[in-house]
Amino acid sequence: MAKKLDELIDKMFMLREAKRGLDSQLKDVKDQLSNLEQQLLVRFNEVGTDYARGSFASASITESVVPQIDDWGQVAEWVMENDAIYLLHRRISSGPWKELRDAGTDVPGIEPYTKTAISLRRLGD
Repeated sequence: MAKKLDELIDKMFMLREAKRGLDSQLKDVKDQLSNLEQQLLVRFNEVGTDYARGSFASASITESVVPQIDDWGQVAEWVMENDAIYLLHRRISSGPWKELRDAGTDVPGIEPYTKTAISLRRLGD
């Protein structure tokens, strides 16, 4: 059943506003979790343990080694010399690609795609 444009627009607006409220709540929860994690790490260190439990859950300290790039130039050179492109994420940064295209440079293997979306703005702003 087809709805009127104004009804669809208003419904989309209301859902977007609801999502923004939930995103804000999610950010607050993530911040609280991060704060509690830091507090737990300090307390674990103070009492000299890496495991503890409460009434609902247990917690333990885990460690994992993850990459942190200090010099992108060295990394890029090594990746190219060793044909190790698999180390990188498979996506193109839109901004720099658009700049190259606007300057007349075509990057092989990339086809422009026109993504269509709805721009929604609050009335009265």
